[in-house]
Amino acid sequence: MTNMDKTRKREIDRYLAHETNAPESQEWREELTEEESAYVQARDKHYERGVAALCSAVLVRERVQQRYRPEEIAELKTVYDHCRLRLRSGEVFLAR
Repeated sequence: MTNMDKTRKREIDRYLAHETNAPESQEWREELTEEESAYVQARDKHYERGVAALCSAVLVRERVQQRYRPEEIAELKTVYDHCRLRLRSGEVFLAR
């Protein structure tokens, strides 16, 4: 197995960035070497984890906002897949 150069990785990353659910936007995957395919699979997993974390964070924020009135919240910050909540009372929570 050879190591892909940075130029090829950037090219693959560009293909990934422009990919949609349309089959024709995914045809480039059919021409990948084994190493390139493994790279794409790793990037796909990374993307899936990011989307899952985003969805989780949105749901956590919604639950926090349902639980506390806006005037009670001093800070609500999304951190990856959870939120840091600081209330005006001084209490601090890590919401998951």
